[in-house]
Amino acid sequence: MRPVITFSALAFALAACNSVLETTGGNDRTGPLLELAARRAQWNEQEIQSYDFHYVRTCPSPCTEFSQQPVTIEVRDAVIASVVDEDGNALAPVTGVSWPTIDSLYVWAQLVLSDQSLGVQVLFDPTDHYVTRLRHFPFGSESALTDHVVSEFVAVTR
Repeated sequence: MRPVITFSALAFALAACNSVLETTGGNDRTGPLLELAARRAQWNEQEIQSYDFHYVRTCPSPCTEFSQQPVTIEVRDAVIASVVDEDGNALAPVTGVSWPTIDSLYVWAQLVLSDQSLGVQVLFDPTDHYVTRLRHFPFGSESALTDHVVSEFVAVTR
């Protein structure tokens, strides 16, 4: 069984990720979108195609409990090979639930950054340049926060 990460441990781990991209409102998202593109280029330069990571999503209704459970995602050759729950059980695909790769987190970040009605925060790993956290919410409705958290990233060499 995998250990459960407490909020305080998670907050400490995220504080170590010193690369942050945030929007505070306004119509011009050019700067944040360019910064995101630069970060993605740094990630791509690493040429990491196979890796494992722990992933947790928090989201408002209609998000299901299934889609919010902590999982480990195994990516091989840039494609999800498996998703397992905290007990090590493989999860079968479920309609309406998508699990991310690091590349898809970059796509999701670009989509939410392009939506001027959303507040957005993206954190990056300072060494390997992957997204460690993507948070977004409609301005004025922080209770509708969606949060994607990546931890325990391990590149797999073949």
